[in-house]
Amino acid sequence: MKKTKNRPAPLEVPPLASHGTTLRSTSRVSTHPDAHDLELDLRANTLALEAKLQENTRLKQERDALIRNLELGVLVTNSTGKVTAVNEMAEDLLGQSRENILGIPLDKVWFDSELPAVPFSSVRHRDRFLTGYDQVMPPPRARGKEVIRIIKDVTMVRTIQDQIANQQRLAVMGEMIGTIAHEIRNPLGSIELFASLLGTSIQDDAERQTLAKQIAKVVQSLDHVLSNLLVMARDLSAKIQSVNLDEVVHDVIMMAMHAIRERTVSVTEMLNVSPRMVRADEPLLKQALLNLLLNAIHASSPHGKIEISSRWASIDSCHQGMSRLKAGFQFREAVVVSVRDYGCGIRQEDQARMFDPFFSKRSGGTGLGLAIVRQIMDVHQGWVEWTSTPNQGTTIALWVPQGREG
Repeated sequence: MKKTKNRPAPLEVPPLASHGTTLRSTSRVSTHPDAHDLELDLRANTLALEAKLQENTRLKQERDALIRNLELGVLVTNSTGKVTAVNEMAEDLLGQSRENILGIPLDKVWFDSELPAVPFSSVRHRDRFLTGYDQVMPPPRARGKEVIRIIKDVTMVRTIQDQIANQQRLAVMGEMIGTIAHEIRNPLGSIELFASLLGTSIQDDAERQTLAKQIAKVVQSLDHVLSNLLVMARDLSAKIQSVNLDEVVHDVIMMAMHAIRERTVSVTEMLNVSPRMVRADEPLLKQALLNLLLNAIHASSPHGKIEISSRWASIDSCHQGMSRLKAGFQFREAVVVSVRDYGCGIRQEDQARMFDPFFSKRSGGTGLGLAIVRQIMDVHQGWVEWTSTPNQGTTIALWVPQGREG
């Protein structure tokens, strides 16, 4: 019996698909994420959002802690202008509670505080001196600006500045005491001489009248020197009230009449202020104008001309003398009173020192006149503007802000 070899079964290959027939795979790849993938994505997004919220909360807490511990008054507003954050220092400086500030428009909070518009510098408020300004944050897209308002208590700085200024003033007074004594001794000597001559057996009435006029002149000069010294030596404060500018200018001209006649100059009034009632401290305004008028008389040649004029002006039209005030000044109008002469003028190299106490190029001058004028304008929250050309004359203008209460 023959043994038969085991042959492997023939390999069957499926027939190739005919033309136009599509082969189909037995495995399929889905084009849509299943529910499990969606859940994972949602969970990842939720965790990222929670982390972002936690980070924002942390940053807000850090910001609030920083604001709370600042030695500055801070108010933060949102894009609608309402206060969203305020620290204890701001409450104290404004004199308002947190409940009356949060959620309220900053403009109303500021109006209720009776502080001037920002920026302002060293304004007295509730027995303190305050400085205020805004820090505007860059606005996000489609949102309004957000503002951080800063209020700083500068009382200590102001006190130190006043003490230093007082010490400097006293030091200058001490250095110039010899000059002052000389200015007082000379008029007293003249008075003594003229009085002794009147006591003699002079029979001529005309000569007696001349001596009496000389005594009156010396007394007026002495009184003017002493008045300036008193203003320089004391801490001035202005008692603001309504004053008649016509009467003020008339009184000043009468006080300077002896010098006007002696120098034979003419004084012209050109007062254009209407109404003529202005807000100022009358005695101090008279003192300032008298100093300017006497300086103009001394600078004028015989038979010269002096003009005293006035006008209303916008604060923004001033170009000199108020760089530290102009940006945030709370009053927008001023009465400008000018004294103009056509005399010798002030040399360019002397103009930088023209307001320094005891600086004078005039023989016999004390150098107090313009220093007193600036001091008087400072207590009015005003300033001095001037132009001067050698051999052509000088114009000095007093800017007296209006609207301030006494």
